[in-house]
Amino acid sequence: CAGLAFSAFVSIARMDAGHSWRAGMAGARLGLAVMVRSVTVLFVPVFLLYMILIWKRQAAPAAVVRRQFVWAAVPFTFFCTALLLYNRHAFGAMFSSGYGSEMFQFDQSLISGVPHLLVSLEKGFFVYSPAAVLALLFWKKFHRAHAAESVTALVFFILHVIVYAR
Repeated sequence: CAGLAFSAFVSIARMDAGHSWRAGMAGARLGLAVMVRSVTVLFVPVFLLYMILIWKRQAAPAAVVRRQFVWAAVPFTFFCTALLLYNRHAFGAMFSSGYGSEMFQFDQSLISGVPHLLVSLEKGFFVYSPAAVLALLFWKKFHRAHAAESVTALVFFILHVIVYAR
């Protein structure tokens, strides 16, 4: 799932007016990521934000924006529709999955969950990924060189913390 999401970001980063198919690849990869892990659908706005920032940086004309948006939306919609139809067939309802009601039982508050997720010895992100500390230290320099990517990465990280800290 993470590999599909990363490859979708790479496809978006490489979009330009002459290669709209890259937007289609990003949409397909994001749709496949949603099929693999349904919670990925919560991160779709981050991908859309990144596309908007790329279009703004390239000063893309409205016709290119529309074409690339359609190229991305069609495969994404196809894979999401396939997942909904599968869920309906397998579990009796489009928005059901094999997890049942357990999927929404988050019993930890966000206030206590965030430190546990980020710095605890059990599952702390910064404990098990010390390179992430370096990323925080050099984020400002990265932001100056790559504003769209840094904003997207920060929003993606914050959204992941909010979703998984509970």
